[in-house]
Amino acid sequence: MLANPQQFDGAEIELADAYVSYREVARVLESQSGKPVSVTSVDVDEAVALGVPPRVAHSHVWLTKVGYPARSEMLTQHGTKPLAVWDWVRRHVGDIKIG
Repeated sequence: MLANPQQFDGAEIELADAYVSYREVARVLESQSGKPVSVTSVDVDEAVALGVPPRVAHSHVWLTKVGYPARSEMLTQHGTKPLAVWDWVRRHVGDIKIG
């Protein structure tokens, strides 16, 4: 998209190939890094008290309860194939700080 901005000018796209829950992301990170990864949920007030901006805390609650449908066809119609989260983690696991 950065190399050819005209192709995507005004396009509405999503960069995800599939909806992946926080627990699934934790499993992928753990399997690829060999380090334990867990997911902890807190309510919005506790998240804000821990330093999470309120709008981010609310969006995480929404993502956890409602989810967000990934629509990979938004990329494929532009000739671009989305990268699965599993593949992204495999490529970048050495750059991800865990623990």
